[in-house]
Amino acid sequence: MTKKHFLAVLFVFTLITSLLSGTVASGAQTPPDLIQTYTWEPYQLSVGYPGDWTMIDKEGVISLRPAGRDVSDGLGPEMVLFTVPFTPGEFDSVISTLIGSDAQYNTISSSALEGYLTQSAALTWPANNTMGALLLIRYGADTALAITYRVRVNESAQHLPLFDAMLSSLTFETAPRLQGDFSSVSAASIQLPQRHVWSATGLALYMPDGWMIEETIESGSPTIAISPTNQDSDPYMVQATILADATAADLRYLAEAISEEDDLRSAITDTTVAGYPGVTYDFIGGDVFPDFHVWTVLFALPDGENSVLLFLGTNREYWDEFRPFASAMISSIEPAAGPVLSVPSRVIASGLAEKSTILARRQDGGGTKPFNWEEYGVTFTLPETWETVQGGQEFDLALVSPEAAAGSGGSFIVVQIFPSLGPDTTPESALQASAEQVESEVLPYSAGGADGVTVDFSDEASQTINHLILLAYGDKGSVLYFQTSAPTEDEDALILEVLASMVIAPVMADHAAVDAAWQTSLAAGEGLVYGDVEAPVRMVEFLDFSCGHCANYSYDVERLLPLEADAGRIRVEWALLDTIGGDLSNAAAQATYCATEQGKGYTAYKTLFEGYINEGRDTAYSRDGISRLLGETGLDLDALNACIDDQTYLDQIISARDRANGYGVTGTPSVLLGVGEEDVAFMLLPSGDNWSGEIPINVLRAILKSVIEDGQNIPDAVTTFFEEQG
Repeated sequence: MTKKHFLAVLFVFTLITSLLSGTVASGAQTPPDLIQTYTWEPYQLSVGYPGDWTMIDKEGVISLRPAGRDVSDGLGPEMVLFTVPFTPGEFDSVISTLIGSDAQYNTISSSALEGYLTQSAALTWPANNTMGALLLIRYGADTALAITYRVRVNESAQHLPLFDAMLSSLTFETAPRLQGDFSSVSAASIQLPQRHVWSATGLALYMPDGWMIEETIESGSPTIAISPTNQDSDPYMVQATILADATAADLRYLAEAISEEDDLRSAITDTTVAGYPGVTYDFIGGDVFPDFHVWTVLFALPDGENSVLLFLGTNREYWDEFRPFASAMISSIEPAAGPVLSVPSRVIASGLAEKSTILARRQDGGGTKPFNWEEYGVTFTLPETWETVQGGQEFDLALVSPEAAAGSGGSFIVVQIFPSLGPDTTPESALQASAEQVESEVLPYSAGGADGVTVDFSDEASQTINHLILLAYGDKGSVLYFQTSAPTEDEDALILEVLASMVIAPVMADHAAVDAAWQTSLAAGEGLVYGDVEAPVRMVEFLDFSCGHCANYSYDVERLLPLEADAGRIRVEWALLDTIGGDLSNAAAQATYCATEQGKGYTAYKTLFEGYINEGRDTAYSRDGISRLLGETGLDLDALNACIDDQTYLDQIISARDRANGYGVTGTPSVLLGVGEEDVAFMLLPSGDNWSGEIPINVLRAILKSVIEDGQNIPDAVTTFFEEQG
């Protein structure tokens, strides 16, 4: 198979039908006579069975059989559940081994049960005139769950419909493992040193050494293909294409349409890529390439009008070794350089109603109210009928009139904060393309005690008055980006009054205090830790200095420290990995540890990330780059470089890597939380999936409030948060 034909083939996959399709299905209705339920506790797999049947557990082998019936001859009627160990990478050979030579079968079919890969076969045993089936569920890296039944042919009319119903009742109470990492090699240990900017999307993609990328146009859409350079059979393949006019709201519909003939796919689940909303699913098999396993990821682009469709596939025999690479490649995707600054879209306003939990309606009076955006130290004076929404996909904060909140026009201000505009980019140059697009110009602007620039224009199509504004936020190159829209001049004047009312006081950690805490905790063998040892909640962030998301998230974590850690509510640990950038990441991590010895660790951590954002990792994390950047912090560079050369803290980095693998970390940043003495763990989304990637600071603070003030555990606190979000 060639790269050229791979993508087209995936669109026309007609997958083989499972033996159990229609019966082994998620959420199938249990017949009324299956009035008992057995839950296989270690695996949270439940099955229904009749009231006049019994369950017997003999050394972990579960037997479901008619009460009082002797089935010791092995001829049934009986359903048996047991586990089967297998060597990673050899799942496909397990079922034929279990079937053995005394049974006959026509085909072994592949499917999925609630997101878990399955194989199944209908069986007959001519020697003793019996029949049945075997279903094998891949539960983990080296464990399969087997469900088999058997019955005499002369009793088949009575019992086969019953066994069919029992199979239909199978359901898991745990999240599908199909979306996880089956391999013993974690994605956290994969190095992706090659960087490629896909200019059509504004994204940067990372890949292993020895892989190549080819950009083409397929059916009018920009498309890329990524694969190892030296392989005759092309067992690994990554392909992506842009889907025009496909918005975030369309993703699940598109995924269902693309996969409508893929009967053997897992459930479609929500995900994020580079912070953008997406959906994902796996599918296996097909008439054209029946031995192929494909991971599909579909996510929206920040322009609000297009999406990216990604296929990551390989022959099933290679899947275990390929999935960690695929996971690492997806989690490493990031914006190529600087923020995406675009002309405001009414799509932003139409989505606000979904984000707002309480939609006020305009009242008589016209008074004002203060709003303190505490996480960022920005305050506004708002009309009292306006609402605020935090944490949207296209904004960090939205200030909206009742009409805009309801999705019916009206005025709004959306705000994004960017750590940097990127190397060699000024506020004027950042807005120049937008100014040309709307036939306007970039003008000076000041508000909230900060200087910046604005582009002012009217849009005839939407009949709105708009402003694009960039304001300095602090003195490290961060900016606040405002997009405003108003239907009338009076409403626009109101927006300008709101902006003029701003007071900007960036929230900053006390670097000296964190530096001292890191020096103490590292000397005590505790790693890089800040916060009261008695804090009720502990947080561990796994990060890599070559991870763009980690660089951006370092600014959120910096704000979390004065707001929550200094109040004694959370204790934060930073676990440094070197899995994405290899030697570059290792050098930056070593430099941070070595600077911590001198009492400047957190200062070095922030300085290195600022260098990465403004210069790129190849420059910032070279030995010359590290010396230049950290030389400005007052460190003893001779001692620092000797410490780095000796790989003094290699054991700490290896330990962080082992811990990441143990927790199932598949990308960076990964944030894990724990309460009291309990071990830290991923927060779980309502879907049951791990909350991977950064957790916005407003979400973390809401979780802390529920845990500390309301006495909830973390899962309940997460549930509360999503319920309040509607």
